[in-house]
Amino acid sequence: MDNLIKKYEKDYSPWLGRPWKQQRGGGCFTLIYDYMKDTGIQTFSKDYSMFVREYKIEDIEAEGWGVIFKKDEGEWDGIDWYKSILKKNDVVCFSFGIADGLSNNLIKHAGVYLGDGLILQHKYSYVSNIEYLESYIPMIRYILRKNE
Repeated sequence: MDNLIKKYEKDYSPWLGRPWKQQRGGGCFTLIYDYMKDTGIQTFSKDYSMFVREYKIEDIEAEGWGVIFKKDEGEWDGIDWYKSILKKNDVVCFSFGIADGLSNNLIKHAGVYLGDGLILQHKYSYVSNIEYLESYIPMIRYILRKNE
């Protein structure tokens, strides 16, 4: 593990190492909810992670967040495009393809951008952690930012 990740792990330790539980909505949505609430960035009107398996963009916009970037599935712009767009605490949303007739506006995974190319996330069946965003670039569908 590199020194940059170690530094971020120290700074964000309250949200790391959470075990995966079979909660509805997945660990990532619960992690984002807790992180935003704990840091004072956002107080949501309800905890969506308790009753949905995917966020819908309309739900997020209703909570005061805007879509600052949208990419359609299959669209590919290399790996460096995000560096000029992302800011700390943006929510990066991923979709892993269209399945079972579901549309691409359903977000299957999300993480919080921390800076320096790193995201805080909680993937299915893993513990919450910090990883480099680069390997997830092809799966990004939306970048969300709290409206000012």
